[in-house]
Amino acid sequence: MTHYLQFLVVDNNKRLSDLLGSDGVFILDGRNNLNTMKADAQLRMHRLRFVQPHIIGYKIVKGTRFDDKNPTLYTWILSGTIYNE
Repeated sequence: MTHYLQFLVVDNNKRLSDLLGSDGVFILDGRNNLNTMKADAQLRMHRLRFVQPHIIGYKIVKGTRFDDKNPTLYTWILSGTIYNE
């Protein structure tokens, strides 16, 4: 595994945080290009819309472990979302 999605939510303090649990991460096919990974991310968000309705964005990350040290290739956040950085 070299590429994965990390879904984002807004916590109680209005800050972006990673979604925890098994729905928080989705492993991508590393052979695809970035545009195909974005399409896979949107499709996965659409499929999770009833189970996890509070997902507001995602990060495409490259790395072999699920930690914050991996480089983020792309970040998408839903327009109109109110949060503090």
